[in-house]
Amino acid sequence: EAWRVGPPYPLQWIARLPLLGVESRRARWREAVAHAAVLVDPDQQRLPYDLDAALAGAVAADADGEAAAVVRERLELVLDAAACSGLM
Repeated sequence: EAWRVGPPYPLQWIARLPLLGVESRRARWREAVAHAAVLVDPDQQRLPYDLDAALAGAVAADADGEAAAVVRERLELVLDAAACSGLM
């Protein structure tokens, strides 16, 4: 909650990537996408390209009203990219 007060805290990925993983494993897609949406915000530290692209893809799939299976698939790409980059 502290990062919601004052100037944007640019390192939210430290907490939100693990939370995104937890929400995905619990099949709570909306919550997982909400974490992804914060991470692609311009005020956040840019993450490795593959991870950033996967995050943007998950957010776009949800915003476009794609089926839950597509959103879930995109979130799995996020988790794979995070693991490959060593951030999770």
